[in-house]
Amino acid sequence: MHDRIPGPLKNDRTEIEDAAIRGVSSKEKILPGLKHVRDYLDGLSFRQVLWLIPVLFIIHDIEETPTIASYSQALSERLGFLNIQPFTNEQAIFAMVLLIAIVLALTYMFAGSPKNGIGMIILLSIQCLIFVNAITHILSAIYLMDYTSGLVTAIMINIPFSIYLFNRALKEGRIDGKRFACSFIIGSVMYLPSVVIGIKAGEIIASLV
Repeated sequence: MHDRIPGPLKNDRTEIEDAAIRGVSSKEKILPGLKHVRDYLDGLSFRQVLWLIPVLFIIHDIEETPTIASYSQALSERLGFLNIQPFTNEQAIFAMVLLIAIVLALTYMFAGSPKNGIGMIILLSIQCLIFVNAITHILSAIYLMDYTSGLVTAIMINIPFSIYLFNRALKEGRIDGKRFACSFIIGSVMYLPSVVIGIKAGEIIASLV
């Protein structure tokens, strides 16, 4: 004789099963999208993937530009003891245009660089710098407990693409572990100087225009 499951317990189990099914369904909707992106990138040549460095950098700058002045003001107020000077949108725009031009020029020069060549180190150093920048966006958002300029593209684009590019470069032997570590160190060390130089250059250009 089969035991019967009481009504309430049966209903509870049904609700749990329904919740599990809904959870699986939501994952199934997200994962195929990520897989399509991965399949698309895998279908590109490595040289084409390298050209995404300036393209995605531009997309990040488009999000960042409208609010970067207010973000720098908020950061300056919170970190007043460091004497950080806020900058204007105009200065930021000129700085970003200059940085974009440099990244485009370097990509044009080195996208066809041989494996373990100096060009490959330079381009991966640029992406390492962008990766570090994305991390600082997250840390700044946590510190300020607010949205920081460029946060969305930093999380949704820059970090995932950086991981993909680094992984693919190593897997395909485009760069060895030692040279990749060198690229990461260069990108990390050059992050703050590049920001300072870029803003200073933007300030000079803004004063001349």
